[in-house]
Order: sequence, then C-alpha cells, then structure tokens
Amino acid sequence: MTQSTQEALQGCLTLADAAVQMGYRRAHLIWTQDVVFDSRTRMKCLQNTCTHYGQNFMCPPRLPAVEEYREVCGKFRIALLVQDESDLPAGLTADLIDQRFKTMSCQNLKHLSRLEQQAFRLGFPFAFSAGGGACKLCDPCKARLGEAHCAHPELARPSMEAIGIDIGATCHWAGFPSDFLPHRLLLTSLLYII
Repeated sequence: MTQSTQEALQGCLTLADAAVQMGYRRAHLIWTQDVVFDSRTRMKCLQNTCTHYGQNFMCPPRLPAVEEYREVCGKFRIALLVQDESDLPAGLTADLIDQRFKTMSCQNLKHLSRLEQQAFRLGFPFAFSAGGGACKLCDPCKARLGEAHCAHPELARPSMEAIGIDIGATCHWAGFPSDFLPHRLLLTSLLYII
C-alpha cells in the first residue's frame, strides 16, 4: 500500500471518528458501490408525498436528474454513512414528533457541513453530502416564497431520496436499521469522500 493510499484511508477513518464525536449514533465507511440508487425514490418526490416538491431549493425539480447524480457519485470509491436516532416517548403528538425531526434534521445539516469542511482540509476536495429528508432550515423555504436563492447554501443539502438513493437498501449493506417504528426517529445521511 502506498503512502498516499494509507493517508487517504487514515483520513476516511478520521472523518468516521469525527462523526461519532459530533453525536451521530452510527458512522460507517462504505464502498460507494454499496450505495443503492433506485429511480423509484425520485418517483416518490414527483408524487409529492412529502409536500416539498417544487417548494424547496433542495428538492426536485430544482435538482439535477438522478442519472447525473449516479454518474458523479460513481467517481467516488468510499463514502461515510451516518445515522442519528432519537427515542420517542409514548403519547407525543404528530406536531411534537415533526418538531423533533426538524431539530434533528437541522443539526444533521450542520454536522454534514462540518464533515465536508474537515474532508476538504484532509485532502478530499470533492467531498459532498446528502442529508435525510427535505431540508428544514427555513420555515418556509425561500423557494416557497418565490425567492430566487437559498438563504443557507453553506448548510442546505439535498436528501438522499431526492438524488435517487434507496436509503433502506443502502442501510442494509452497512448493517444500519432503516425501519419505521413508532418509538424512534432515524435520520440517515451520506458523505461521499474519495
């Protein structure tokens, strides 16, 4: 193994450790070939099952096509899959659950931004991430208000679903849970590194 390969692998391990220190419940390096793209995820976007289609800068149709993401992501070999988890006490209303998920989501985007910056400093200039679920930094998103630009481009990231990734299948390869249970929230994201 060459010195540059060893340094790259050590950098990837450093990012996984940093993710755990930030508070992610799980962080695993995965081969990018184990990231499962499935156009059905974008179809869910087109059906607007989450009500963000066309109403969020980080959602379709404002994003490139799934094929373009697949091509770009195919240039990477290693990614970091991260997951946050929050237990939900019984009896929470839907509004309180939504608020908890929004808080998790916003914190997740801040963590992903920090991981991208750290990756850049470690010598991975093309590192980029995809979050979990629609961006929730602004309520409502400035796109919904008819503005031309995102208010937080330094933090906002498209979701894994919006770029065409099957989160459940990808979690399977990493041994992460991906089921929806009434007593917990899961938020999974991905950092393409090298």
